[in-house]
Amino acid sequence: INLNNITYDEKYQDYIKVKLESEKIFYKSGATCLRVTNIYGNGMSKESIIFEILKKAKNHQSIEIENCQTVRDFISIYDVVNGIYCSVKQMKNSIYNLASGNPMKIHDLAKLINFKVGNKEKVICKKSSFSQITLDISKTEKELEWKPVYDISSYLDQLISA
Repeated sequence: INLNNITYDEKYQDYIKVKLESEKIFYKSGATCLRVTNIYGNGMSKESIIFEILKKAKNHQSIEIENCQTVRDFISIYDVVNGIYCSVKQMKNSIYNLASGNPMKIHDLAKLINFKVGNKEKVICKKSSFSQITLDISKTEKELEWKPVYDISSYLDQLISA
């Protein structure tokens, strides 16, 4: 299984190896495998970084970020459902990445949420070392004729009002 379409931080190497070994088992059985980045949307986990930041911003509290250089790709639940639908239609024995294709720093996400909520409190960085996990979606877009539609910036308005 090719790692060329995954960018990851070395500290996640063991985690990624286990996931890739699991993918191999499914792939060998003829299945379609979907790699999905961080999902957001109504009903998302209360342990997600977006939920945590939203909660603090809505309460006009300062937001502490463990690592401000962390880069993640966030994808709407609606885009994930559409990606699953497209993969079921195609029924290919392959591995596809579902992501927005627009990774962002957690620090920038926190500043954006603060701005949208009107929170004047600061975003505090505990440390600043680069960490990244992103996926290349070009194969998915081409072979499954799938493209992410939702943008986290505009979708945040719905999450804020929820």
